[in-house]
Amino acid sequence: MSSQAPALKAALVTAIRGLSGITGTDVLVCYGEPGKYLPADAIAVGNCRSSHVIATISPLRSREETLEQEVVVQCYRGGDDATGATQQLATERAWALTGLIVDYVQVTDPTVGGTVRGLTGEITHDLEEEFSLSADGMNSGRTAVIRTTFTFFARI
Repeated sequence: MSSQAPALKAALVTAIRGLSGITGTDVLVCYGEPGKYLPADAIAVGNCRSSHVIATISPLRSREETLEQEVVVQCYRGGDDATGATQQLATERAWALTGLIVDYVQVTDPTVGGTVRGLTGEITHDLEEEFSLSADGMNSGRTAVIRTTFTFFARI
């Protein structure tokens, strides 16, 4: 069985690493989960779901593949206050990084380096806001995690 999923994922990692606003910063961009090393800002090109349908009726029987590629942006900001300013900093940074990726996929290169035919237009986001505890049980900071799913299509 062939799939464009591995090529899409690798091309997306390369493209994100080269985006203005990410290149030269302390943002970790990784293929899959980052493991134990986790800087304040991290982007993981994660899970990919693929489905296939027969695209044509011919002896070659090419297929149309739909790919749902997840990109996770996680931002942490240390400290805490009663006003929620620390959470706001983390959340705004996560949305800014997510915006760079969405702009790339929607406007700059919907084919992600030619690995897919395009974006279906469907992009979903899921925001989670969390607090972190230090060893003594005190709040040590806030985290914002945005899980974005891009739906692409490809001929295989």
